[in-house]
Amino acid sequence: MVAKVEKKPSELEAAYLGINAAGQYIGVAGKTIRNLLDAKKLTRYRVGRRVVVSRAELDSYMRSSADR
Repeated sequence: MVAKVEKKPSELEAAYLGINAAGQYIGVAGKTIRNLLDAKKLTRYRVGRRVVVSRAELDSYMRSSADR
């Protein structure tokens, strides 16, 4: 699923991360984030040509994976 994001730049930077930044945020490689996006375990958002991931969704994913 690809959704377009309509937010102001400052709100966008706080709420969404690029693929590599998302990987750094949760301590994995950017390739791992791409794999999670392809497996539909995370939602892919588009800002122009850039793919971003919701910081809140990353937090939720990390909480759920820690429970396993």
